Amino acid sequence: VATDVFTRLVDDQFKSLQGVLTGVGSAEILGPVGIVQQGEELVQSEGLLGIFIFFVTINLNLAFINALPLPALDGGKALFVFAEQVLGRRLDERKKQDIELAFVLLVLLGLASLTVKDVSRLFSR
Repeated sequence: VATDVFTRLVDDQFKSLQGVLTGVGSAEILGPVGIVQQGEELVQSEGLLGIFIFFVTINLNLAFINALPLPALDGGKALFVFAEQVLGRRLDERKKQDIELAFVLLVLLGLASLTVKDVSRLFSR
């Protein structure tokens, strides 16, 4: 049962990502408030299995997002290492820090924007 649920969740994650990237389907990016709200609905409808599904989904999403090649994330660190290997020299630490800071600020701005959107949707019900 757990393997079937996990396989379905991974498949759903890829379909959602495809929907977000292509604009096709009902995929929507949620902030922290929307995620908790969705988790609550899942737990109410599925019970104990819903808790399992919710936590697995959160972990899959975090793993995927963290692997993206954005300088503020682990995938970005790998991108810098790859660039250094290709160039055959170390990149300037100050420039790397500046790039990472810019992306951290973009991520925080995006998170704040999603949170505002989630809260406004919550109160518009």
